[in-house]
This record gives sequence, structure tokens and C-alpha cells, in this order.
Amino acid sequence: MLALLALPTGAARAPKPAAPSPERVESAVQAGSAFLVSQQQATGAIADAARLQTALTSLAGLALLGAGHSPLNKSPEGVALRRAILFVLRTDRQTADGYFGAADASVMYGHAVTTLFLCELLWRSADPEQEELIRRKAAAGCNFILGAQGAAKSTRRDTGGWRYKPDARDSDMSVTAWQLLALHAGVKADFSMSPRNGQAAAQYLKNAFAAEHGVFAYQVRAKPTADDKPLQPEGRHKYFSTTAMGLLGLRICGQSRAPETAVATNFLLNELRFDPPGDDKAPSTWMFHRLFFSTLALNNFTETQVSLAGQAAERNFVGGQAADGSWNSGYEGRNIGRVYCTSLALLSLEAKHQRLAIFTVP
Repeated sequence: MLALLALPTGAARAPKPAAPSPERVESAVQAGSAFLVSQQQATGAIADAARLQTALTSLAGLALLGAGHSPLNKSPEGVALRRAILFVLRTDRQTADGYFGAADASVMYGHAVTTLFLCELLWRSADPEQEELIRRKAAAGCNFILGAQGAAKSTRRDTGGWRYKPDARDSDMSVTAWQLLALHAGVKADFSMSPRNGQAAAQYLKNAFAAEHGVFAYQVRAKPTADDKPLQPEGRHKYFSTTAMGLLGLRICGQSRAPETAVATNFLLNELRFDPPGDDKAPSTWMFHRLFFSTLALNNFTETQVSLAGQAAERNFVGGQAADGSWNSGYEGRNIGRVYCTSLALLSLEAKHQRLAIFTVP
């Protein structure tokens, strides 16, 4: 377990106000869950668009599970989960080789989210036949991720990571982080993974780390160099999300004590102390994605670290919730939609309860 590192002063930035009360946070989670239920279609999909339906349904399902709802319950959320599961288990959602990203064009992002959802569902079904089907599809999804990791890359530095398409010749931090989350849930579900897969992924993450600035870059070829000036606020915002992903990825790969882990932790904590503006329209900000990954990356560390990450999510999300219980702001809201934003906001607010495997990264 890392000790809390000394933090730069950040003199030009004033600390943010206190986080909302636990009761207010719980109320927001309940309202967000009800909104997701309201978005369920006749097919069982939980989505607010014609595209990405498998991925969005799985992400919404994860948010409902994280809020403490169960498909075994008779509540509206329990019923919605059962219908969502049936939708994701449809034969047209997964290809014969185990890929979930084709049917809804959600590529490897959606594949990871759906595989993760199925892994989290194991031992939550009262139907033995459905339980076995979930296990088979989840195992096939994990095996597909492991297979895609072995795709030939244009440069050796991209080896071990993943990209949008299974056979891509490069890698990126965001897709890689999602695959590692799915594999972590798979290991928790008793699926096997060779240590070599974790070692290869960890090496890719380290290749994308800029030691001089303490950040992980979106891609290896895009990381800042020693010749670059110290990161200004816009640069810190740009690398916040990818640094959280890289830190989380190293923890999943068993690298919690790696030098890159300590430096990246320090960077994130400094930013969270002053809570960089969340509702930013710049594409590089990705508020929901950013706070989701920072919450997971710092979960299970020291109480101070967990509190900083959790309170940053609470400050940004609870006050920004719409009257219908949804979240829909910034670049992500305009381009992906309310189900996506609401699901990530809920998962960020729920992390402290540790009801999902993704909240228990060592």
C-alpha cells in the first residue's frame, strides 16, 4: 500500500468546497438508477440511441449492480436487470469467436464493457442454465481479449496493449484500461490468465509513461518528452484521464509498487486536491470517463486517497444531476448520450461500497 506522497502546493488554484452529504449522494444514486430503468426499450436494451446498444446496456447494468440492485429482486431495477441480461445474452450480440463489439459497432470498448458485465453477473442468477450461458459467454469474451492482445503491432512499444479493432497494429491507453478491467473481473470469476499477459500489458503501460512529467499518455508516440516545458493547466487536464487509466492498469497487473505507480499517484492526488474544472467542453477533458477512472485508480489505497477521489466525483456529479436523474453534460453528453454519462457517474459514486470486482483492485 502506497503512503500518501508529498504534494506540490498548486498555489494558483484554490481548493474546492466540501463534498455533498452521504444522504444527498445516495439520493442521487437512487434517482440515477431510476433514470436508467426509464430508458429500457422493448428489446430489453438500456440505451438512448440506436448505436452501441450492447455496450450501453452492459454499462447501465454495471451501474445498477454497483448501486446494490440484483436481478433476483422484484424491484423495477431488478426487473430491468433481468431484461437487460436477456438482451445481452441474445445470440446476435456475440460472434462465434466471442466478440461483442461487432453487432452494435462498439468495437473493443464495447466488447470489454460487455465482458465485464457478464463476469460481474456470475453467481447472481437463480437459473442454472442461464448461469452456465453467462459463464460461457464471459469466458469467450475474456479469451477474445487475450487473443487480441497478441495482434501484430507496427512498433514493439505498442505490444501488450489494445486498440479499437481486435487486429489493430497500434495500442492506446483507454482501450487497454477497459480490457484490463474486464480481465480483472474475469480472474475474480475464476477464469485463468497467464502471468505473461499481465507482464506484457504492464510493459505497454510503462512504455506510455512520461517520467519527467509523471503522466501516462494516450499513446506511446504522443507522450510528452524531457524537452517539453512543465505541463500547464490544460496539459494537466489532458493527461489526468490517461494517467488514472495507466495507474489502474498497473495495479491490475500487480505493479502497485512500481516507480511509475508512485509518481502517477502523486500527480493525480495533486490534481484532485484542487479538482480541475469538470464540465469542460474540450474533447480532451472527458469528465465522466476521467472521474470514473480516477475513482477506481485510487480505490483501496489510503483513506485520504480514496476520499479525495470519491469527493471529486461527488462534487462534480451530485450538483450537476438533471431533474430526471440523468447526467448529460459536456463533450460526452453531446456525443455519446445520457445513458453513458449517467452510468459512469453512478459507478463513480458507488465505488466506496465495493459491490463490484472492479472496485476491489489490489
